[in-house]
Amino acid sequence: MLHRPLPITWKTGLISSATREFSFNVDQKFHLDGSSADLLLPLTNSPDLLTFTQLGVHDKDDYTTANLGIGQRWFSAQQMLGYNLFVDRELRNAHTRLGVGAEYWRNFLKLAGNGYIGLTGWKTSKNLDDYEEKAASGFDLRAEGYLPALPQLGARLQYEQYVGENVGLFGRDHLQKIPTPLRQALTIRRCRW
Repeated sequence: MLHRPLPITWKTGLISSATREFSFNVDQKFHLDGSSADLLLPLTNSPDLLTFTQLGVHDKDDYTTANLGIGQRWFSAQQMLGYNLFVDRELRNAHTRLGVGAEYWRNFLKLAGNGYIGLTGWKTSKNLDDYEEKAASGFDLRAEGYLPALPQLGARLQYEQYVGENVGLFGRDHLQKIPTPLRQALTIRRCRW
């Protein structure tokens, strides 16, 4: 018998100017692997400048990570430019990393990149026998675009690279040396008629 988690995703309106996203994956044993919650709270919000803080919790492969960040976005009639600074804390093993990112949006194009630096040293793994682990340093680059004549049709690319001999980017059972995945997707958005 095959078992698959039941994905539930929604955005909700607790605070009118905040952005929330929740994703719950619940399996038959009521485990929440792959679930996440993010909350972006504006600190200042004007037509041309948004200063925000963001809180998040993400669970993947029995690793639960909480993050806290701050950032700014500048808006003009045609584009948006932003930056952010985050601290990620993996809760079970108390690993910490720093993330710095930049983003650029223009009409039907979104570009973003992040760099990550592991701040904690090696610790005995609580998930793998006879292993030590630490937060991996690396970066990711993302691009997303839509066709102006057909905005419901788009594409998304993401490239990542992390430094290390046994990096568990695809889970603890798939350790790799300096993984460099390229992910792509075709996106179709629902039209509002």
